[in-house]
Amino acid sequence: MNEVVKKQILLFFIFTFLALLGWRIIFALMNISIDDIKPFKYLGKTPKSDWYNWLSPMAKKVGDEYGIPWQAIMVQTALETGWGKSSLLRKYNNFGGIKSTKGQNSIELKTKEFVNGQWIEIKDGFATWETPYKGLVGYAQFFHKNKRYKNALKYPNDPYQFIVEIKKVGYATDPDYVSKLHRMLENDLKINRA
Repeated sequence: MNEVVKKQILLFFIFTFLALLGWRIIFALMNISIDDIKPFKYLGKTPKSDWYNWLSPMAKKVGDEYGIPWQAIMVQTALETGWGKSSLLRKYNNFGGIKSTKGQNSIELKTKEFVNGQWIEIKDGFATWETPYKGLVGYAQFFHKNKRYKNALKYPNDPYQFIVEIKKVGYATDPDYVSKLHRMLENDLKINRA
């Protein structure tokens, strides 16, 4: 074998090895912090592919740390932010329409809620965070701080059941919330229900 072929084979094995290490170790080797991930910016492909490519490292890290299925994080935040287009995400790093609590940084904005069988527009206070990663951590902490979500947290590896459980206790007012997210799991992430 000549030297060029040997170098190509060596590079192939190096890149394969790095890919197998996973994104966390690659970030560590490259000295990149998850906090260094910049705010979402539509890159011109499709909103879905841009969104999933941008969010997946953070969703996997936060999902692992907080026992929330990363796939549920991916589809729920996509729906809640309109694939990253919402000003709540872009300006305030709020991924899930998380309402503010007393003493928390917040902003008052208009939102739509499904009340008494119809959609209405209201103003409400929403939590804000300094970086996208801190916002996603805040989203995960929300489920742990609110005891009503304890059953959902029993399903760290089942995004379908996690979504059912958060809806059961009132996470979203949209009556079609579960079916929308389940379709996204199947169609976008190609995850079939076990």
